[in-house]
Amino acid sequence: MLEHSDLQAIRDIMKEEIGRSENLLRDNIRTEIGRSENLLRDDIKTEIGRSENLLRDNIKTEIGRSENLLRDDIKTEIGKSENLLRDDIKIEIGRSENLLRDNIKTEIGRSENLLRDFIKTEIGRSENLVLNEVDRVQENLETKMEQLQKNMDELTQYYRAVKLDHENNALFLQMIQELKKEMEQLKMKIA
Repeated sequence: MLEHSDLQAIRDIMKEEIGRSENLLRDNIRTEIGRSENLLRDDIKTEIGRSENLLRDNIKTEIGRSENLLRDDIKTEIGKSENLLRDDIKIEIGRSENLLRDNIKTEIGRSENLLRDFIKTEIGRSENLVLNEVDRVQENLETKMEQLQKNMDELTQYYRAVKLDHENNALFLQMIQELKKEMEQLKMKIA
């Protein structure tokens, strides 16, 4: 594929060749003119003019043809290069995607294993803490339950004592009531 610098180099070579060719023609013409200047001045001028026009036309035609060929070649080469680059890019992207996919799978697996181990360790540690706390709470609860049982026993004893006291008071009141009745009956008998 020709690059801009290659085209410029071709143009420069063509300019040099044209310049060299023109210089050679000028030298030959000067020699011929010098040799036959007086005899052929008008003919030479006519021929030189015709030759210059022909050369100018030929050079323009050749340059145009060369530029068209170069343009076509450049387009063809650019198209080929673009297709090759497109194919290479697709292949490289596919390869890169596969490598990334594999790396991601590997990293995810490694990360999952690390997390699994960490979670197991943390769960074990947490379970031990919870079990220790449950044991401590259970011991506290057992101590408090024993204290509650003692308090309940005391309350039961107090309740029994109060109940007995109430029963005694009730019996005592009943006895007083009966004594009152008996005293009223005695008063009635006496009176």
